[in-house]
Amino acid sequence: FKDLSPIDVKVEDTDKTFRYSCIAVSNVKVKKSPINMRIRLTYCGMRPINLLADLTNYLMMELGQPMHAFDYGKVSKIRVKTFPEPIDFLTLDGVERKVDTNTLMICDDKEPICIAGIMGGELTEITEETDSVLLESANFDGTSVRRSAVRLGLRTDASSRYEKTLDPELTISAIRRFIKLLMEIDPGVKVMSSLTDCYVKHYDTITINFDKAYVDKYTGIDISSDRIEETLTGLGFILTRNGDSFTAIVPSWRATKDVTMKADIIEEITRIYGYDNFDVHSTKSLLIPVRQSDKRENEYHMKLMLAQRYAMNEVHSYIW
Repeated sequence: FKDLSPIDVKVEDTDKTFRYSCIAVSNVKVKKSPINMRIRLTYCGMRPINLLADLTNYLMMELGQPMHAFDYGKVSKIRVKTFPEPIDFLTLDGVERKVDTNTLMICDDKEPICIAGIMGGELTEITEETDSVLLESANFDGTSVRRSAVRLGLRTDASSRYEKTLDPELTISAIRRFIKLLMEIDPGVKVMSSLTDCYVKHYDTITINFDKAYVDKYTGIDISSDRIEETLTGLGFILTRNGDSFTAIVPSWRATKDVTMKADIIEEITRIYGYDNFDVHSTKSLLIPVRQSDKRENEYHMKLMLAQRYAMNEVHSYIW
């Protein structure tokens, strides 16, 4: 795809957009997807629509990366931005929604065409007349998508995934997988553009140093260095070992989520080792009888007498 011209993409809101990847294909036939794909989507609780829509949903289930297909004949450029004033936008479900100034939108050079990470618009909907498609695969800020979905009252399969924070490295993999499957199903499809990739905000590479002694100390058991190496490598960590010392580079799909420090490494090792394999040790403590205070004892008996003999109630009032 490198010899083809890229799509004109500009990310104007770099706080809410981490990565925006897209590609255009032509000679597309809008038809039913293969029966095995429709069956799998149905088992996943999704309604089969057409080949293009089904492929985006299929890959969302397979890879966890939401995608969206625009009618490329109705799109000239891509601008990712927010609007200075609230706008009305007609979504694919036929509902006109009021979009505020904090909601990220995908636009062409004239008007909005999609609510980023949530739902596309009717203006660029795939129809039976569609013969070229612009495929979007992006990574948006999860917090921004969740807040926009709540404000709009529109929580979709795509938004529910974006709000959990996705692996930014998935965008390109998803596009390549989409093109491969599409060409297998419809060999006449042609790629019109290069794979355009605006990687706006790279995730921070997280490197964690630790040793076997640290693992033994915090787990309370003896886990071999070979077992530690095997476990972390199997989970996708890039591991450098020097005797019993380790340097772990956290994979992208964990670095953007929940592995940031040595304690997280301990959690990864122990959950694979198996919590049920830990020996159970009951704690022991010395119990010393405590003598009741005479004042408290007299106070208790006085309250008991007033309550039982004179049917009085104790009132607890606010102290301020």
